[in-house]
This record gives sequence, C-alpha cells and structure tokens, in this order.
Amino acid sequence: MGQPSAERTPGVYKRHSPRQPLSAETLGVLPSRTQLEAARELISSRLWKTPLMPSRQLSSDSQRSVHLKLECLSSIRSFKARGAIWSLAGLGPEQRRAGVITASTGNHGQGVAYAGRLLGMDVSVVAPHSLDPVKRGAMQSLGATVLIDGNDINESSDLALQLARERGLTYIEDGEDAALLAGAATVLWEMLEDRPDLDSVVVPVGGGNLIASCLWLAAVLGREIAITGVQSTFAPGTTLSWLNGAMTSADCRTSAGGLATSRPGALSLSVMNAYLETMILVEEHELANAISYALQNEGVVIEPAAAAGIAALRRFAQQMPGEMTGVILTGGWISASDLARAVRAV
Repeated sequence: MGQPSAERTPGVYKRHSPRQPLSAETLGVLPSRTQLEAARELISSRLWKTPLMPSRQLSSDSQRSVHLKLECLSSIRSFKARGAIWSLAGLGPEQRRAGVITASTGNHGQGVAYAGRLLGMDVSVVAPHSLDPVKRGAMQSLGATVLIDGNDINESSDLALQLARERGLTYIEDGEDAALLAGAATVLWEMLEDRPDLDSVVVPVGGGNLIASCLWLAAVLGREIAITGVQSTFAPGTTLSWLNGAMTSADCRTSAGGLATSRPGALSLSVMNAYLETMILVEEHELANAISYALQNEGVVIEPAAAAGIAALRRFAQQMPGEMTGVILTGGWISASDLARAVRAV
C-alpha cells in the first residue's frame, strides 16, 4: 500500500522509497555497541527484567508463535524508565545540580521522574492539556513538577525547550535523545536473550524512540529481524514522515497517550528511514478491543498505546512478516473507568 489517504486509511504500509543511509553526523550520535552494552549492564542492575510471556490465544488467532513483552509490569508500568536512567546517569555534575526538564503525555515523564528520584535530581515535566489525571498524579508522586501547557505534545515540547534555555536546565527530548534510545534498546535485548529465535517484533509508535532503538540494536547486533511499527489512524504523523522520507506533521486526535504525537523525533526518523520496512495503522476502536482481548485472554491490563501491537496482529497478521513474533506491551496506565469502557465496547 502506498501513501495514506486524507481519510487516514487503516492498513499495512510498506516502504515505497529507497532507504536513506544514515549520515556521518547521525552515526556519530547513535550509541556504539560498547555504549549499548553499558546501558544494558546499568539498567539490569537498576530495574528488574520484565517477563516475555507466550500467548496461546493470540498465537492461535494469528497463526504464528506470539510472545508478549510485559513492560506494563515494570517498576513504573511502562518501558520509559530504561532510557531515562541511562540518559540521566550520563549527565555531568553541573547538569545534575541544575536539574532536567522534558515534555510528556505521561509515561516518558514518569520515566524521567523515576530516574531523577533514583539519582537525586530535580525533574520538571511539561504536559499538554489532555494529560490523563492518573498519569499526572503518578509523575508527581515520583517527585516531578508538572506544568500543564500546550494543545498537544509537540506544543508542550516547544515550551519545555524554551524553559530549559531560560532556567539553565537540561532538556531531555523523547525521540531525539540518543541516550534514551540506548536505554530503550534494552527491551529488545532482553527479548532476544529470552527467545533467540525471534524473527519479528511489533512495536507501538508515537515519537519513534522505541522502534528506532529496536531497529538500531538489530543493526548493531547484525540480527535479521523484521520490526513492524503500529500507529493509530488518529495520529499517523510518524508513518507519514517515514513514507515521505521527511518530517511530516499530521493532526493528532488519538486517545492513546503513548501514540499521541503529530510528528516523530528527528533522530528516530533518521533510523526509521534507514532500516524500517513496515508500518501499520489501526483504528481507535481496535485499540479498545485489544485492551479487552488482553485482559480476557492474557490476564494483563494494558493502556491504549500498548494495545497497538495486539490490534495489528488481530486484523493484519496475514500481511505481517514473521513466524516467531514478539509484541511489546509498552505500558499499563489506564484508569478503571477507561478499562471498563473498553471491556463494555466489545
């Protein structure tokens, strides 16, 4: 399938333009194998390893062997602490004393707040007006100062960058920070340790940091593994950017906070342009159905963004690569009322 239409058509999208080799400048920024290994060592000493659970029902439904990476059971119920710990651990003494600032719809902010508390650093988070109150409370409980400003995550990011300059803070940008990418890569590294025979991985995509980390780790390790990204039709900015081979913004109306971005991070897009072959767009109601599916068949509670991979496999498995597939369930932050609505909607 080619360029998505103005109607944001759900479907499987294949690369339709030549790969764009990474520039020398980008290669100089991306973490080396030594740095990836160091991040793996540090994070394994700070965070417990989340399970990789076989899914009998999804395996049957998709006619392949499926394993679910339960990042929804991590210390902060998402994968975001991984990159944050590695990123903040690399800051100098003056940066640590001044503190850091970031923008987030919830999980990334929690990750930075968790790392800040672990390392004794002040953390501020700018979040859009649509921020889930549950996630706001979670960030504050970890010690972060939360500022609400911006109609979407990109507007919040612009303000966070401005405040960083004015206050002398270090700005941690999701999708653009190479250290975040190195930390996030430990998700796939753990999956490959548990199942060396994985030949495909399905990844929810917002700004692109997690899928870029998976693509880069596979390239560094020399692993032939098909990595597929999934977005909502209500937030296709990263898919459009990848298809166009250049930054392309799109309206963001998704209810899935982890997918809610109008464009990808520049570093993440560079990695995607170099290595990614497949993206999938699913519909909002399919995310809700996948939440209910995960609860009823796997006994796990996941948030809308984390449901993206399950939704993709349930609808498009026959068009997706792989026979031994890992699906990353990126987070488990969902309110009781939203969970109840998802279950009732099926």
